Amino acid sequence: MTLEEIRSNINEIDTKIIDLLKERMDYAGEVARIKLQKGSRLIDEKREKEMVERLISIGKKKGISDGFLKKIFFEIIDESVRIQKNYTLGKHRD
Repeated sequence: MTLEEIRSNINEIDTKIIDLLKERMDYAGEVARIKLQKGSRLIDEKREKEMVERLISIGKKKGISDGFLKKIFFEIIDESVRIQKNYTLGKHRD
């Protein structure tokens, strides 16, 4: 495989990651809608902790470092919370 082919594959993967992040952020808005209906707290530390632990466990099996996964998923969680806060403030599209 040539360098150009590898870079092309990486570009395709990066685009897929962006598509998946967009899909995940859309679900964050849905979570906010349901939480509002139920009167639930916006932030669920227990759920966040369990989620990160589960993802780290999966990552370990695939040879990905804990620190790397923590950084990525805490950023994703932070963005999800921001989206949920915006949703509760009425800054969303139905």
